Amino acid sequence: MSQMNASELGHRHYQHPLRDQFFFHRDLGNFSALVVYVSLVSLAERPDLWNKFYDENLILNRSDFLNPSTSSTLSDAVLGLR
Repeated sequence: MSQMNASELGHRHYQHPLRDQFFFHRDLGNFSALVVYVSLVSLAERPDLWNKFYDENLILNRSDFLNPSTSSTLSDAVLGLR
């Protein structure tokens, strides 16, 4: 399957920002799975994050992946769990 192109790219809030139609691999869903996992762990620790960050995403969204150093979601929700 690694020789094939993807027929869809998935939802922008669950995909790596550099993903394109030319990346089609058995590990394709790993980034999305990590996004869901980190979001659920964050919500389990801080349920109030749902009302603060939820939209078409769980907690994280595409802008967080594009600009992690300036992401208020990453600093508040995810990094605040340490």
